[in-house]
Amino acid sequence: MNIEGIDWIDCEPGASDQALAELERRIEHRLPDDYRRFVQTCQSGSPTNRMRVRYRLRGREWITSLGAMLKIAEDASDGIVRKMQRLAVDDQLPPDVIPFGEVGNGDLFAFRYEGETPSVVLWLHDVNEDESLVTIAPSFTEFLGLLEARPS
Repeated sequence: MNIEGIDWIDCEPGASDQALAELERRIEHRLPDDYRRFVQTCQSGSPTNRMRVRYRLRGREWITSLGAMLKIAEDASDGIVRKMQRLAVDDQLPPDVIPFGEVGNGDLFAFRYEGETPSVVLWLHDVNEDESLVTIAPSFTEFLGLLEARPS
């Protein structure tokens, strides 16, 4: 399945309006419209060619990959709600940060709710709290546009 120019595998059936509404009730935030459209087509998929994104931290450029999208379903072990519950134990995840994708090493791609429109951030699980959120893109669509294939 191709979405926004990226080939995705292991997509489960799209999330229903009801499932999205229930998730939004649980997380107390409305998900961005572009993300809602994405998960109504492809839920929990992975890019076929492990796509990567560049970011800056401490004056250096770093590269990380999007491993898989988290599921919408509340009871999914690899879903957004379960991920937030596990990270809430030690207050690891900052408030108003809602994960949507995994890197594979414990880091997460997430929405950060500050102001009217949430931005896409990378939450780094093993750095100082004041450096743990790195802004990647102002929207989900722009985040997808920044993903690049690994060189062959």
